[in-house]
Amino acid sequence: GKDRTGLTIAVLQSLLGASEAEITTDFLRSNVGLGLDKGPTPYVDETGTERISRPVDAGHLASSLAWIHDHHGTVPDYLRHHGTTDAELDAVRAKLSD
Repeated sequence: GKDRTGLTIAVLQSLLGASEAEITTDFLRSNVGLGLDKGPTPYVDETGTERISRPVDAGHLASSLAWIHDHHGTVPDYLRHHGTTDAELDAVRAKLSD
């Protein structure tokens, strides 16, 4: 969903040197893009069940990034802990900087 995707984008933005303030501002733009800027919005899922889509929350992102920093120190160290190599980190940075 949008929160997991937002965290993935936040990790990539962090690798590119964006500040947490810049990352959070970008993350919150999702609410406007998804029509959630005025609050929760009902929708019908693929099974025909009515659900509620809630806006993304800066606090959730901050909590996730704080967990990464508390447990791993940095985003690159978090990714290294999960098997990413320095060469792969460099390749991602280079590809996204193009």
